[in-house]
Amino acid sequence: MFIFKTKHMQKLKYFMFFTIIFIIFSTSYTNGFSEENNNVSSDKNIQVLFISSYSPSNTSVLKQLEGIRETLDGSVTLESEFLNSNIINDNKNDALFYDILNYHISSYKNNFDIVIVGDDEALDLVLKYKNVLFPNTPIIFEGIENKFIAEKAAMDPLITGSIEKLNIENNIHTALNLYPDAKNIIAISDNTLTGIGDRDQFYAEQEQFSNIIFKDINSSELNEEEFVSALSKLNNDSILFYLNMNETIDKKQYSDYEVCKLITENTTIPTFCLTDLNIGNGYLGGAVLSSKQSGIIAANTVNSIINRQNISEIPLSENSSSKYKFDFKVMKKYHISSSSLPSNSIYVNYEKSFREKYGKLLAIGSILIMILLLLIQFVIKWFESRMKNRKLEISTSTLKEALKISERNGIAKSEYLNCVSNEIKQPMSTLISLINRTKKELNDSEKTKQNINAIDDTAHTLFNSVNELLNISNLDIQTLEINHEPFKLSRVLNDLRQTFSYLCNERNITFSENRYDITENNYYGDSYKLGLLLSNLLTNALKYTENGNTIDLKSTQKPSGDKNYAILEFVVSDTGIGMSKDKLDKVFSNNYNNDSAQNGSGLGLSMTKKYISMMNGNISAISTEGEGTSITVTIPLEICEKDGKQVRVYKSPEEYNFSGKTILIAEDNELNLAILDDVLKTVNFKTMIAKNGREAVYTFNKAQYKDIDVILMDVDMPIMDGYEAANTIRKSKHANSSTIPIIAMSQDVYEDDVEKILNNGFNSHVIKPVDADELYYTLEKYLETSEQT
Repeated sequence: MFIFKTKHMQKLKYFMFFTIIFIIFSTSYTNGFSEENNNVSSDKNIQVLFISSYSPSNTSVLKQLEGIRETLDGSVTLESEFLNSNIINDNKNDALFYDILNYHISSYKNNFDIVIVGDDEALDLVLKYKNVLFPNTPIIFEGIENKFIAEKAAMDPLITGSIEKLNIENNIHTALNLYPDAKNIIAISDNTLTGIGDRDQFYAEQEQFSNIIFKDINSSELNEEEFVSALSKLNNDSILFYLNMNETIDKKQYSDYEVCKLITENTTIPTFCLTDLNIGNGYLGGAVLSSKQSGIIAANTVNSIINRQNISEIPLSENSSSKYKFDFKVMKKYHISSSSLPSNSIYVNYEKSFREKYGKLLAIGSILIMILLLLIQFVIKWFESRMKNRKLEISTSTLKEALKISERNGIAKSEYLNCVSNEIKQPMSTLISLINRTKKELNDSEKTKQNINAIDDTAHTLFNSVNELLNISNLDIQTLEINHEPFKLSRVLNDLRQTFSYLCNERNITFSENRYDITENNYYGDSYKLGLLLSNLLTNALKYTENGNTIDLKSTQKPSGDKNYAILEFVVSDTGIGMSKDKLDKVFSNNYNNDSAQNGSGLGLSMTKKYISMMNGNISAISTEGEGTSITVTIPLEICEKDGKQVRVYKSPEEYNFSGKTILIAEDNELNLAILDDVLKTVNFKTMIAKNGREAVYTFNKAQYKDIDVILMDVDMPIMDGYEAANTIRKSKHANSSTIPIIAMSQDVYEDDVEKILNNGFNSHVIKPVDADELYYTLEKYLETSEQT
């Protein structure tokens, strides 16, 4: 009996032992199985499959993949399959895709650890075949508009993802802010799963906007002709939203770009869109969702699972973070101001305003004009001081003779200065008026451009007047010469027309400029003095013509006995106060100086006559008191033949392209340096800076052969001036020292100064302040020569 009990007790102990072992093993196996189905080990290379509803060229697919690839852990291998439902959307295509997907999956070396599903059609298909294709595999969906399908799918503990929540409410508010009188809101969608989901979200907002009628245009129920007809009937009482469109009733398929073109070309109202796809191709935009963000959300979920978070613990989420994004070109088309859109909006195809483009240049231009005006004042004071010093230096023995000469020249100089000072005062006044007007018209880009052109022309005129003033300070009036250089007559007349049209308009005077029988445009002569004398005549006419009257400049080309010459006749006439016959007879005399606006003469006519005489021309006048004055000038000018010496024609800045070229700028003045740097970068130069001659030499010697293509150097700099720097560069052992073009910058305009520059290592010379057209022309010429060498 005792033995029996002992044997049974031993069997019982063995049974209990093995039972405990089995329970422990079973528990461990079950937990391991559960772990395997809900988590993915990060100790191996993770295989992820992305299944998209659409084709690989679809814009939203590309954005989704971009977000996924950028966010996935580096250990992940990503493969892709595409349902192509935007091309073929039927049951036969679904079945064929299942067969292909099943075959591809069986062909991969390893099973996929995680599946990402993009958009509604792909999710619907995966849910049908999940148990066959992806048993026990975590599935993450994104880009799903159909909330019902998404919530149903998320009931499975191995499935989670994000719903694409369109920001329809904010888009409606934005649209109504632009079009408060709108009565209808129309949405474009189709009968795909994505389209149904979008449409459901659209109509869900109807209760919040009870005073607006919600409608939709369903492309799946229309052919293309009917769809276009429905679009063309929309008018300004409707707001149009694009939600989704993949097909028409005849199963015709469209790409995103084709849909955008079809809609925007057949509507007269802007199209708001709710995703960032194709903004920039015709849609206005709105509060848009990012397809890339959907991909990022899905990839972050994959990373969480890789890091051992249980997929059943990851809740269903929404991609509802939207940004306001608009197409600036479409805004311009429909006259929509950025001020009426949300302040945090992003713009594509953005065009800078005139103020943004040229505000800095306008500020610099204003500073330059002020500097120029100060320079003129300095030159005048310097001239007066020099004349006083010159008188003091005259010795006693030659005092009487010197006084006679001084008196004779003084009368001529006084008359000349009177004329030139008049020419200085007039453009100075014009500049000040133009600057004031430009400040008021900054928002009107066309008027501002016209003002800037006028400022540029007037500044050049002012600069030439200063040069003439410097000339007479160094020469006697009798030694002044008439230049014989090629010029364009049209430029002289255009400058006069622009300046005096503005001046006359300010005085409510009608100004006309007409040309007759002018078959030649290129001549040899002194274009500055021709413009100066005509400007003087027009200034006199303006001075003595009352408001409401007229001034006219007529230019006529007449034949001469020599085929190489033409006679140009200029007639300046006005309906001003005129003058009597006895005053008319004296108007061109040296002693005549009537500054009374009651007599209608003017200043500088004797000087004008001398200029005309030096050009071998004639001047005459006809005047009647109370009716006006007409002055006729005839000047013979040599025709500049096309096959002879050419008139320099400057290209526009857009026609120059110095890409790949590097220029070393040597300039000690910070303002000049900033302006030059901006001017040269405008034509794509790469710039290097030196603030004195020593820095320029050091920078050049340190550079490799052809690292620097050209040097632009001021001659007047501290530490080492431009002359010494240029000579030092030419004498250096650098491989490019003898061939590199070196262009001088200086305020010197006299021949002996220019000759000194060319004899000290420089190839050419530009006058300061530097004219951009002249600089581009010179640089292009010497760079071409350098390359040929």
